[in-house]
Amino acid sequence: MKTKITSLALVLTSVLAGAQAGEISHSDGGIANTQDKAVQEQTQDKDGWDFRIGLPIWISGTKGTVGVRKREVHVDDSFSDVLDTLDFTAALNLEIRKGRFLFFSDGLYLKTSTDGAPRGLFSGGNVAYDQKLAFDDLAIGYAVVKNDCFSLEAFAGAQLVYLEPKLTLSLPIADRTASASKFWADPIVGVFLNYRFHKVLGFYTKADVGGFDVSSRLTWQVEGGLDWAIARNFYARLAYRYLNTDYEKGQLSYNVSIHGPQLELGLRF
Repeated sequence: MKTKITSLALVLTSVLAGAQAGEISHSDGGIANTQDKAVQEQTQDKDGWDFRIGLPIWISGTKGTVGVRKREVHVDDSFSDVLDTLDFTAALNLEIRKGRFLFFSDGLYLKTSTDGAPRGLFSGGNVAYDQKLAFDDLAIGYAVVKNDCFSLEAFAGAQLVYLEPKLTLSLPIADRTASASKFWADPIVGVFLNYRFHKVLGFYTKADVGGFDVSSRLTWQVEGGLDWAIARNFYARLAYRYLNTDYEKGQLSYNVSIHGPQLELGLRF
């Protein structure tokens, strides 16, 4: 897994370096002109279309309690354990703006496996915890405040979640495995803030809260960091992301926080 992540990082670095080198080679004014051109290309028309398509890489840890059919396990993995716990991940972020209006879809799939501390009927043994988690935040918004360097957008939408946890007790008993699968949807409301304090560098944060006992008791997340105009039509975001979900219905309970640094590389046009 470590080799795959290292190879992916090298490929992405080479692509972005090539794009940036191409900008420099065609610029008469050197690095400064290259950065100015990148800003000009990425400065959206206030009344025009603005598209972002990004690939987030979330180096996340997990902390919380999962319950399946009266069995519970407590998981506590930091984001530094990702090479040991992550089996597979895929993500896609899409943002579309037209004038003051916003639509976004922020989707993620995670497959992880780890060990946890048993609780309830599983007390006294070791528990292996395998998880498949997919979610997508879908929302529409409107820019309450918008100018050349600052925007504040309010949005509302839904968080769609699919969860498939599996708990396996390492004892030779008949009923040593508990698993379930569940799909649910939660309403969410939030804000998206963008502030550009330099020609090629800015700050952004996105925060939302939802659930309200529709499906989850409560779900909320915060993401914030730097937004960098790398080159013509290329951007990068380096941020920290925290997602908390408190869900309990029927045979499944999920009170878990997922958090860690996130790097997003993408196209803007």
